[in-house]
Amino acid sequence: MTQRNIGSKMFKNGKHLVTTAGATLAIATVAVTMPSGVSANTVNNSTAQSTQTSNTKEGNFEAEKPTENAKLDTLQNQQKASEQQKLNENSESIAQKQKDLNAEQANLPSKQAEETKSYDQQTDQAVAQQKATSQQAIADKQAQQSQQVADAEKQIQQDSVAKQAQLDADPAISAQAQRDAATKKRDDALKQAEADKASETAQANATKDNDTKVANDKATSDAATTKQNRDDQISSADYTVNNAESVANVKQSQANEDAKNKQTSDDNTSLNKKNQATTDAQTAHDNNQTIKDNQSQVNASQADYDAKQKVIDDIIAKTPYVATPTKNLTDDSISYNPESKIHQTENLPTELVTPIYNAVQDKGYGKYDLYQSVLEQDNSEQVNGKLTDAQQKELADYALTLINNWRKSQNMNPIIWTQDMQNITVKNANTRTDDGMGFVHTSQNTTVFNALETNAAASGLRYGGENMGVALVEDKTTMNTLRVSILNTITNMIYFDASSNNGHLNNFKNSNYMGFAMQYDTNAQDVKTGFGYISLFDFYQSNDSQSAESKSTVLAPTFASTYRAGINPTAAQYQAASDAKSKLQSDQSTLANSISDNDQQLANTLQTINNDYDNEVQSHLNNYNNSINQAQATRDYEVNNAQSIHDAHVKQANQDYTTQSTQIASILDATLSKINNAYQEALTSISDKYNTTVNQATETFNTEYEAAKDETESARQARHNEAFEAFKASEAQKLSDLEDRLANELVAFRENEEQKLNKLVADRAAGRVALLSNQQKARDNFPEYAANVINELRAQLNKEYQDLVDANAKAYIAAEAQSQA
Repeated sequence: MTQRNIGSKMFKNGKHLVTTAGATLAIATVAVTMPSGVSANTVNNSTAQSTQTSNTKEGNFEAEKPTENAKLDTLQNQQKASEQQKLNENSESIAQKQKDLNAEQANLPSKQAEETKSYDQQTDQAVAQQKATSQQAIADKQAQQSQQVADAEKQIQQDSVAKQAQLDADPAISAQAQRDAATKKRDDALKQAEADKASETAQANATKDNDTKVANDKATSDAATTKQNRDDQISSADYTVNNAESVANVKQSQANEDAKNKQTSDDNTSLNKKNQATTDAQTAHDNNQTIKDNQSQVNASQADYDAKQKVIDDIIAKTPYVATPTKNLTDDSISYNPESKIHQTENLPTELVTPIYNAVQDKGYGKYDLYQSVLEQDNSEQVNGKLTDAQQKELADYALTLINNWRKSQNMNPIIWTQDMQNITVKNANTRTDDGMGFVHTSQNTTVFNALETNAAASGLRYGGENMGVALVEDKTTMNTLRVSILNTITNMIYFDASSNNGHLNNFKNSNYMGFAMQYDTNAQDVKTGFGYISLFDFYQSNDSQSAESKSTVLAPTFASTYRAGINPTAAQYQAASDAKSKLQSDQSTLANSISDNDQQLANTLQTINNDYDNEVQSHLNNYNNSINQAQATRDYEVNNAQSIHDAHVKQANQDYTTQSTQIASILDATLSKINNAYQEALTSISDKYNTTVNQATETFNTEYEAAKDETESARQARHNEAFEAFKASEAQKLSDLEDRLANELVAFRENEEQKLNKLVADRAAGRVALLSNQQKARDNFPEYAANVINELRAQLNKEYQDLVDANAKAYIAAEAQSQA
């Protein structure tokens, strides 16, 4: 028969529990499993562990070596597992990031389409607004012009009334008055004609004398200027030839300075252009409407998620707490935190929490109960004697819940619990009770052990080991009393098992199949000790190649999902909060993407601006160098050709002087002749004008004198009517001129409004072309952007992995040093 290791067991001795190794632990008088009251048959097949203790240091050293080596192996395995887990997580992170980037790239066209659609909508709105503004402006202009015309018509009416009143007050003209007026008119005309003739004759003489003087002076001046020009040109040519190199050098220096000034000016212009473009790009980046809209959506989603989460939080705030191990554990005493006290079913934890303890407690002693069973609000079923199969299954459900949740935290598969395993373990508990077995392993009683193996074989299983714990007798034992004892037992077996060489812990780690039952303890010695119930964790294996779970119904623990179901938030509330959170995360991702796109677009724009600036500055430098080279070539040409230029200038100066002197004399003769001709023509014109004026005045006088007679009323009225009609015609012409001017202004005004609209349409079209170009760049550059993101993430994750490897190596070296000590 396979030998199985048996861990140390504990017996009550006064106020302490004494192990066979001589270690003691003070106990609390509560009806829960005693931390040191545990014993384990391990799953592996190794030589039975000795329960005797050597009194020599050498014996202690040799006894500790396997334990220390096992600790180091365990630590190394845990480190390897954590490193492998980190590698797996890194792969998953990179795959998820690649998936997110693929989704982002897939969504990019639709997102850009929305941007284009939004831009087109803005264009339509702007054009519609401009049209409405222009129509209103034209309407206002027309109204203003209509008012101007109405005001002019009103003024004409007022002026016509005044003119009519003026004519009505004008009397008829008498015959003598007409003759006197004709005589005065004739005398005034003759007098004026004499004065005009004298004045115009004097003016003609003065004009002739002045024009003659001006012509002579101009000829003299032109001759002097021409001579001076010739002399200056010859002197300049002499100076140029004599100072050709100096002048050329000065010109070259000035040309170089001008070239440098132009380069500096052009560079400054380009810099200002770059700065303005950068400011415009930054302004467009900072005012990105998409980001503002996405931020508003994130704010709304955050508010929606906060509201839904608050519903859950408010419910949870009223939910009884889940108990945790006491933090007031010492070597010699214990006091319980409020959160370590279990008052009712809902305080029971379903996951183990690592207790706080020190090295002495872990190595030398068992533990006090880490949870206190107050249970004044306990309404669970009372237990007395043997448990029913249903009660056994409830307790097994709780035990498997704790163990499997711990295994899950260690990245291990759950222990499998089948109906046959449960039935076999319950039968074993009842057989042990009937046989009067106390706190000893089943394997130590041949009769009971044979019955266990027979029952296991009948189900195709074989026994694989056993963990045991005890609960003290209570005045009132309930299902929750036993659950708290199970909680304390499992917590101590996993976290305080050094004194048992981690036999219990290894069984929970290495086993794949288990059943659980509570044995009613009737053993006389145990009753004296105060034991009431013994918890049995029996482990099994398949006795053939067929898996154990295939031989019976697999049971699934339900305690965790049911015992607080009535007081927790509903699945619908959790789902609503989860959906709201997913929506928030999606909106946050969209916001982050839009910010990233906006930043990338700004970076691209700034890069283009900087490139354009650099190209322009280089072009300015090239132009400067070309100007410098041209100045040098010009300087050399002027120096080398100075004499030929001088000779040509002197020759040309003499030729120009001769030609211009001849032209000056000819122009003077022609001008004097023209002046005399104009003078004679003026005298003739003055005489003709005087004779004509005298004849007309005489003829008009004779006609008017002979025609003079008293004006009749009808003649006066006809004269008045003629004057009034002439006045009305003049006013009508003024109104017509006003209407023509206003019509021309309205045409110009309409054209100006149309130009505004055309400019807006052209600007928006150019903006759309730029938008589409930027979108194309974003699509073209996305693969490179995605590759950079993946590379950066991979580098970060690789560093995190290497940091973990380094930290594990240091931890292992420290543990190895401590173990050697």
